[in-house]
Amino acid sequence: MVLVDTDVVVDCLRGTTPSREWLQRTSTEALGLPGVVAMELLIGCRNRAEIQHLQKFLNTFSIVWPDASEFARAYELLAEHRIETLLRDSGC
Repeated sequence: MVLVDTDVVVDCLRGTTPSREWLQRTSTEALGLPGVVAMELLIGCRNRAEIQHLQKFLNTFSIVWPDASEFARAYELLAEHRIETLLRDSGC
């Protein structure tokens, strides 16, 4: 399953071509949306029409609720990636 981040969904909802194309290419795989991402998107809605549009769009995804150990592992991977990026960019 490919988990989709808030930035990608926001770009898709705004009609940004690269995000829509990526999402279409990826649609051969199961797409999931972390529950916290769905909540972030809901908070960004300004009115009932936007909420209804968002809910219709979100129905195309599986909403995934990672457990604490999965969030902890995601944090570890992000920290490792960030350290590697900083070292590479600093020339070390």
